[in-house]
Amino acid sequence: MSFHESCDLIRIEVRGDHTVLLAAAKNGDGDETVPAEIVLDEQIGNGDGYFVRGGERFTETAHEIELEFREDGPWLTAFLAEVDGEDRERQGINLADHIGNDGGRLVWAFVRFRAAAATAAAGAASGLSSDFPSVSRRLPQAMITPRLAPEWLPEAA
Repeated sequence: MSFHESCDLIRIEVRGDHTVLLAAAKNGDGDETVPAEIVLDEQIGNGDGYFVRGGERFTETAHEIELEFREDGPWLTAFLAEVDGEDRERQGINLADHIGNDGGRLVWAFVRFRAAAATAAAGAASGLSSDFPSVSRRLPQAMITPRLAPEWLPEAA
């Protein structure tokens, strides 16, 4: 679940050289909410006039930074400078794809939401019940098993 489904009063504030997302986040105790915030510039950058996840400090090269509420969640939008200094047309990034609510804390959601949605869609397409975990929900083997360097391999006899 993305943060916007369990938060109220969602808004942004530009604070000098960074932009902060603020919300009243449900903390898991019924309908109780707590103040929560996350600095968007920690994980969102400007890649030649486009928002990029994994970058940082987009605020330094953006203007008219706004939060737009759309059917699929809240979008951060702004005019971003290209490498040549010109502004690209207004760009946006769906924050619902990148931020979650973890017990009242806004957190960066690395792949979790998209992977869950993709797995659910694949399961539905294949006729699998979402009640039973499928192999596709596991992490790829390369992510949980360290790769062996050649010097660690035994020599051939």
